[in-house]
Amino acid sequence: MALDTYEYANWYLSGWVGGFPIPQGYDMPVPAISKDDRSAYEWGYGFVDKRAESDITNPFGEVPAKTAEPCDDGSSYDRPPAI
Repeated sequence: MALDTYEYANWYLSGWVGGFPIPQGYDMPVPAISKDDRSAYEWGYGFVDKRAESDITNPFGEVPAKTAEPCDDGSSYDRPPAI
């Protein structure tokens, strides 16, 4: 069965690829579908504007946010959409 464009995009963003930018504080077009691929503290830091409960590491092993550091941009839900 062939996937249409929206089904493919949702499938693609729901896994590792969709979760990749979250710990760095980037927004996602459909954040709910990538939530399961991130830990609760990464989700809280990247989307809900909670302080990092533990060091946030990216897939390259770098630490963009240390424990207790706030996300610079505030809650993703409160930001205006990027155009």
